[in-house]
Amino acid sequence: MRSVTCGRIVGSVLLAWACVASAQGLPSAAGAVGSGAAGPTAGTAYVERFDGTDPATVFEGLLTVGHDGPWTGTLTGEHYRLENRSTPGAVRYFYLTSLPGGGAPSQGAIHVTVSIDEVHPGAFVVGAGIVFDVDPDRGHYLAFVATDAGYALYVRGADGLDEAVSGTLDAFAPGGRNRLTVRTAGSETTLEINGEFVAGIDFGRPPSGGVGILALGAGTFAFSDLVVEAP
Repeated sequence: MRSVTCGRIVGSVLLAWACVASAQGLPSAAGAVGSGAAGPTAGTAYVERFDGTDPATVFEGLLTVGHDGPWTGTLTGEHYRLENRSTPGAVRYFYLTSLPGGGAPSQGAIHVTVSIDEVHPGAFVVGAGIVFDVDPDRGHYLAFVATDAGYALYVRGADGLDEAVSGTLDAFAPGGRNRLTVRTAGSETTLEINGEFVAGIDFGRPPSGGVGILALGAGTFAFSDLVVEAP
């Protein structure tokens, strides 16, 4: 079974976009493959397992470890855990604007395995996944996340955070680990969960900002096995 809802965003980030879903059975910031680890491939440009315990050596030292506002970050030695128990509308993300050794991360593909281990009281929306096309000067970004019920694509623009695409599909594992993928070629972006096509979106311009991980809402979220592939 599959359900997809597409919308239209008009604002400074997206003037218009088109969403295409398969007809075959197929939701404030600071700056993960099924149930196994992802192996590097020929086109791999960056790999972060989140399996270290020294904050200085994991994800270029950018992660929150310890308490920061409503968020608590922990490197467990198996994954990176973010927890927010008090602020349902809070968002936290971390991103790379360039890759170690040079090169921009905005074209190609990014994969991460995520899980939502707990939804805390008062949460009206929760999500964990990939942040991309990050514009640090304006605070704008796109986010493809697994939610407690399925998936969503969010657009953060001048008017706040808007849900652009949301839905469910059989490949999604509620309460389990899900592998999210964003593939970008030119202005076209493809979204996948656990290797299954979710939606194809043409934003009318090539995404050009940073890429990384994002958590949304009051919950406990885990991230592992992030891989960035060159185009």
